[in-house]
Amino acid sequence: RENALLANNVLLIAALVVVLVGTLLPLVHKQLGLGSVSIGAPFFDMLFAWLMMPFAFLLGIGPLIRWKRDQLSSIVKPMLVSGTVSLALAAVCVFLFADFFSVMAYIGWVMSIWIVAMHAFELHERATHRHSFAEGVRKLQRSHWAMMFGHIGLAVTIIGIAMVQNYSIERDVRLAPGEHFQIEGYDFYFSGLRDKDGPNYDGYIADFEITHDGKYINTLHAEKRFYRTAKSMMTEAAIDRGIT
Repeated sequence: RENALLANNVLLIAALVVVLVGTLLPLVHKQLGLGSVSIGAPFFDMLFAWLMMPFAFLLGIGPLIRWKRDQLSSIVKPMLVSGTVSLALAAVCVFLFADFFSVMAYIGWVMSIWIVAMHAFELHERATHRHSFAEGVRKLQRSHWAMMFGHIGLAVTIIGIAMVQNYSIERDVRLAPGEHFQIEGYDFYFSGLRDKDGPNYDGYIADFEITHDGKYINTLHAEKRFYRTAKSMMTEAAIDRGIT
């Protein structure tokens, strides 16, 4: 297990170096008089994807490996079952939640389901070591639950990153009151502006009516606020939360 922890720490340090180099290299390049360069999202997406795959694999098997010495045969069954479930269920999730198949989104789902499935095996193994499953779960220490929820939280984060990076759509458009904009079957109608002043700011609200294929979805209320004391402008974004 200590080797797996060491390997994952190396991967985390490598990810840190990627961020550091990607952030500072354009500045250093310009200061040396070599011209301006730009390192964008594709650079980080590609490198992080390759770093996250072995990281997720080790994160899954790590809790099942014993300290100091262990045999690979002890985790072959959990790996085979979790791997099969991950490959199959990831494909189902991509087709269920997306309009088209993306390989990188599929890999993200595989990594996430792999982590959750392997931790389910670890939970069952630890809980049933000396007691029944229900009794063993109740006897687990808080530190163990913290570890599990932390790892599962990372799995959920990977799903979010994979779906957003591969399926999010962003457009910057300028609309006047009475105009609308369509994208992917959604119609955004700018119905108008209205004043809304607070105790320490002057503001106004822009109302947007959203429909999808002619069906009303929601009305969003984006807001701009000018704080008189600080003399600063703030934007209160309008967000329609949920799975669409």
